[in-house]
Amino acid sequence: MERLKQLDGVRGLAACAVAFGYHTQVMFDRAVFADGWGGPVIVWLRHYGWAGVDLFFILSGFVFAHVYRFGETLRTPANLADFTVARIARLYPLHLFMLGVTAIAFWWMSYNTVGAFIAHLFMLQVFTQPVARTFDGPSWSISVEIFCYILFAAAAFFGRRTLVAVACLAIAVSAAVLLLDGHAGQPLTSANSLARGGLGFFIGLLLWRYRALLARVPTLLLAAIAVAGLFIPTGMANPALPFAILTWPAVLILALRTRFMGAAPLVWLGDRSYSIYLLNIPVAEGLLRLTTKFRHWDYGLLTAHMLFAAIVLLLAELTYRIVERPAQRIIRNRWKNRRSGLAVAAAA
Repeated sequence: MERLKQLDGVRGLAACAVAFGYHTQVMFDRAVFADGWGGPVIVWLRHYGWAGVDLFFILSGFVFAHVYRFGETLRTPANLADFTVARIARLYPLHLFMLGVTAIAFWWMSYNTVGAFIAHLFMLQVFTQPVARTFDGPSWSISVEIFCYILFAAAAFFGRRTLVAVACLAIAVSAAVLLLDGHAGQPLTSANSLARGGLGFFIGLLLWRYRALLARVPTLLLAAIAVAGLFIPTGMANPALPFAILTWPAVLILALRTRFMGAAPLVWLGDRSYSIYLLNIPVAEGLLRLTTKFRHWDYGLLTAHMLFAAIVLLLAELTYRIVERPAQRIIRNRWKNRRSGLAVAAAA
């Protein structure tokens, strides 16, 4: 299967937008940003960098449709078993590692309860309260993706028509939930979190399904759609709605038309995006525990942000090489050997 390197680049930039544009605010008093520090792009990221998560969902849906040929390779129980093992190998080892780290480091926080720990163990952390705060907070979106994977695989098993119908229904229901959400800001609830995931993932799925038609859309029109999604007022609807419906789908299609997004440094970021995403908040919290000086940083905000980014990227490289990749290989190889052993036994 051809690797979509441009989307790896997009994923890497999305992870950086969330980690270094939005989440860094936890390290500083809000007053230090009062003068619009960093210019309009940085100001936008401080307000809307969270929307990078919605881009993750759309990328996941598109990539899953690409890898599994819109579900055509998930039509047998054996293929579904392979799919399940592949998802566990991809997501669970780093999640479990970070759960252990945050449990040790932040066990004393009032919302890090035994119940929340058990929920994280079973990838149900989106149902913990407060959402995105227990243990490794950013992992709420991984929990949401698991639900999308299950729905995708179950629908794909019954064929393309069923998958298209389920995707359209999921998009309609999710959009309705976000439209009636009543949160003009960005507070997370279990309901709007699941809706954001369902909307983005299944939009990404249909973008792949109708990619030939979308290839005919002029680049200038796509750019206009992407920009329009940034400025459409949402009133009391969830602000993720125009990002997921307009901006990010257009950005994804535009990215596939460029070579730059597939450049080696961006692909490197994309490969480590999962580590960057799960590491950044624990690192920020840890730095604040080691020194409170970040709250009133005297050596320049740019220096502080660069230091934080360097630490996260270094740790992301280490966890990618020591935890993510080795664990994936071990799980997949053991599953492959088990399958081979069962085949030999059946033949005998």
